[in-house]
Amino acid sequence: SSGINAEWPLRRDIENRDFNKFTELEKHAELVYAEVLLIRAVLTFVEDADSLVSFVKGALKIKTSHSIFKELYSVMLQEEGVFDDEIQCGIKLGWGAFLLGLSLLPPKILRLLEFVGLEGDKEKGLQLSVEAEEMDKL
Repeated sequence: SSGINAEWPLRRDIENRDFNKFTELEKHAELVYAEVLLIRAVLTFVEDADSLVSFVKGALKIKTSHSIFKELYSVMLQEEGVFDDEIQCGIKLGWGAFLLGLSLLPPKILRLLEFVGLEGDKEKGLQLSVEAEEMDKL
């Protein structure tokens, strides 16, 4: 089946999902959702940089996107064959960009972000970005 399961849009609990039960379309949708959340977060910050409400909304979007990318990457490493090459490439590029982007923040801000569960790793981010490019699926 290539359609979206009727339960899928309601499943926003990020932890403990079985991606083996997802259709290919749902797997792609999950990756795209994480990417779009990240873009929306950036736009939220740019739109109203002085507003505390915008800051909190943007931070929550970043945290959710981060959690989804982290989960997708973890599943990809643990369960071979769950994702096709195109999705694996997107996961590597997205997670790599996250790790790289966060690692470039000033150390004080990075420590604060690590306190709330976000992480940055320049070397791993660069490695994943190169791996994604070498897959030739971009």
